[in-house]
Amino acid sequence: MKKYILSILFLIFNFTYSQTLDWNYVNTGTNATIAISADDFSNITFNNSPIPDGSLIGVFYIDDNGDYACGGYSNWNNSESIAITAWGTEAGNDNGFATGEVYNWFIQINGEDYSTDSNGATMNTTFPFSNTYTLNGFGQLLSVNFDGNSNECEDNNDEVSAFGGCSSVVETLGCDFNFAGTLIGDIC
Repeated sequence: MKKYILSILFLIFNFTYSQTLDWNYVNTGTNATIAISADDFSNITFNNSPIPDGSLIGVFYIDDNGDYACGGYSNWNNSESIAITAWGTEAGNDNGFATGEVYNWFIQINGEDYSTDSNGATMNTTFPFSNTYTLNGFGQLLSVNFDGNSNECEDNNDEVSAFGGCSSVVETLGCDFNFAGTLIGDIC
């Protein structure tokens, strides 16, 4: 019965599954540049430890479907500073960052994608830097910790009590199910 009710809610609220991240991006010809200085590497971590060389670090925008879409990335190299090109959208298309759109940070290690911990990322906002996309703009990542446990669910039954609690929602929909812009894994 619970599965039936949740299926109906799916149709009513037009849920969408959170996709596995696609790290392909479109070179649109318009961009911003985000610097990651080697001096800040001690503040840019995975589970509070150094990020392994060869990992991908990138910025994602939210597309018209409400999914994360890659706007640019670089390969992580612990021995030198890094620059990420954040590609801007073309007029009438949904293929890059819009002016003022925030950067959503992810890394990929050995084929697994990880988001930031609950503290998010800290970017320099002193001119000429910005923490949002601007055509020909500059950004600088100062600190972030990517959470290796971000793909695990933690129960918060109060948030989904109307649906039978976390165990019922997770069993039926999974942690990566997106409800009104919030992953079930972020609730449960």
